[in-house]
Amino acid sequence: MDIRPGTNADIPSLIDLNRVVQQLHAAAEPDYFKPSGNETELAAFFQEQLAKPAVHIFLAEVAEQPVGYLFATVDEHEQNPFSHAQRVVHIHHLAVASGHRRQGIGTGLMARAQQLAHDVSADRLVLGTWAFNRGARAFFASLGYRIFSFRMWRRP
Repeated sequence: MDIRPGTNADIPSLIDLNRVVQQLHAAAEPDYFKPSGNETELAAFFQEQLAKPAVHIFLAEVAEQPVGYLFATVDEHEQNPFSHAQRVVHIHHLAVASGHRRQGIGTGLMARAQQLAHDVSADRLVLGTWAFNRGARAFFASLGYRIFSFRMWRRP
């Protein structure tokens, strides 16, 4: 497996890899998540993100075929009366192609995020995962991630 920075040339692969995760989320929370997005909108989204210096998208390949990606940002949080200043690597997306799960792809991508955090002297890595996604929660816990906050919602 090779992990490298994503480029605009990878946008079609990012869209394909995102589709599986997006469909999982849309099936679980259809009032919140859209089903597989419009490809033109997705391409514009990824192109815009790739142009930002704080954005890091890593693509995992096996035999030169894209099999997963990780989308993270390096976020600066200023000190305020309630919390200390922090530099955080925020992992927004992790996607692994269905046929390549449980083969170390996700672990490799998460290790690359850990390296990014080290490279930018981040105070911590953070990510969110949905309550319905037990597999993701177990995976992240196996890598040493722990719950630090709960979010709740309800309809008016």
